[in-house]
Amino acid sequence: MIFFILSGLLFCAATASSRQPTCNAESQKIQMVKEPASFTGAKVGSRVEVVCAAIAEPLPSISWLKDGADLHVHTNYASTLLFESITEEDYGTYTCVISTCCNGVTRKITTVVGEPTCENEHGSAPVAFGADREYKTYGDAKAACEALGMRLAVANSAAENTALVDAMKAAFQRPLKDTKFDPDNWAWIGGSDRESEGKWQDIYSKQPLKYFNWMKKQPDNWKGKKKKVYNSNGQDFLSINRVNGQWDDSFAEHKRPYICQCPVEA
Repeated sequence: MIFFILSGLLFCAATASSRQPTCNAESQKIQMVKEPASFTGAKVGSRVEVVCAAIAEPLPSISWLKDGADLHVHTNYASTLLFESITEEDYGTYTCVISTCCNGVTRKITTVVGEPTCENEHGSAPVAFGADREYKTYGDAKAACEALGMRLAVANSAAENTALVDAMKAAFQRPLKDTKFDPDNWAWIGGSDRESEGKWQDIYSKQPLKYFNWMKKQPDNWKGKKKKVYNSNGQDFLSINRVNGQWDDSFAEHKRPYICQCPVEA
């Protein structure tokens, strides 16, 4: 085996065959043995191997590009980029270039080695938190989602609202409490009318919500009992029932479960 070390990367390739068969149209066909996988969720410090292998007759040569620049590595048959401890400088687009010595037939396969994305970490579906009864106020729930690279989820359609309910059903293995407004029965999501009463909007985009699933007689902007007023502004933040998916407006000071989701790229 021949090892090449460039810019902290380890390249490993098999030695070339000594046979020199006659070139013809059939022998020039490149057959992939191993296409390089994508590593868009590679954390700094992790170990990553990007393998590219192909066969042809005669054996093809393999070289690598990073972000379009030649890494000056040329081997036969198989080559592996080995990142023993990946750094941010290693992130980029890598291209495996497979070439035959017969009339220059070439095939290029591109892959990405990049930092973890929200969806790599958490998936694209909503994720409910609080099944461990670690409830949070609205502001703390928002901060907890953002610390994960996520945001408080919000539904823009009946299907998306069902996805929120599904997330809660996956997280909670216990029935609702008997008291309708028990904190365990509701979860925070990303809607509010704090900026303008009655005009509910996405707390991130500030765009008006176009879908609603209010519980009967809601929203009511209740301001609390005379002896206990939670907030003079009333109930300005959106919560969802974790079984039927109906909505209620509520006080930000209440502690309850919450639902996060990865941001949708514009």
